[in-house]
Amino acid sequence: MRPFLSVPIIAAAAVLAGLPIARGAEGLRTFVIDEAASTLTIRIFRAGLFSVFAHDHLLVAHGIAGRVRYDDRDVSQSSLQLSVPVGSLIVDDAEHREREGMEGEFSEEDIQEVREILLSEAFLDEGNHPRIVATAVDITGEPPLLNLGLNVRIKQTEKVIRVPIRVTMDEETFRAEGELFLLQSDFGIEPFSSFLGFISVKDTIQIRFDILGRTLE
Repeated sequence: MRPFLSVPIIAAAAVLAGLPIARGAEGLRTFVIDEAASTLTIRIFRAGLFSVFAHDHLLVAHGIAGRVRYDDRDVSQSSLQLSVPVGSLIVDDAEHREREGMEGEFSEEDIQEVREILLSEAFLDEGNHPRIVATAVDITGEPPLLNLGLNVRIKQTEKVIRVPIRVTMDEETFRAEGELFLLQSDFGIEPFSSFLGFISVKDTIQIRFDILGRTLE
């Protein structure tokens, strides 16, 4: 089966990866994202007249980098910056799909085709824009529930999005988990379509994240 794909930003995204944080001045902690223990998953939904014969796509990002300065006294003074390497995206891995309860298997040829579309100039354009970057412009709420205003840059397009997250932390670790839905078109990406639109994907993508941060030594 010919795979269909549209490129989630995702990234976006990404974008949620969340809040790592470590301890410095009184009330101020800084956590650095543990790249090996943090994941970001992006689900692309099938669409089109022949969608019954197709499957959703799943992307998993690794190598998420960044840090957060978290102020216990005033959360609004906290800051966050993180980035997701576009080239780290794993496409439709069988183990990942099974873990997410997704049906359908893809051949190596199909996976490679989807990956080439994803990284192409028309979509994420890895050659010219190897990372998706997110920077907090405001942080509100009280743990365990925080709300982030994130400025997300994908290629040359920036957009501020609201990201609700659930956090747990102690003296050494910080974990942020959450989910959001984004429109690819908001970042100048036209959802993939082929065969006159009979096989395509929806503009909306789902992003789920589980980010682990550790304090600086």
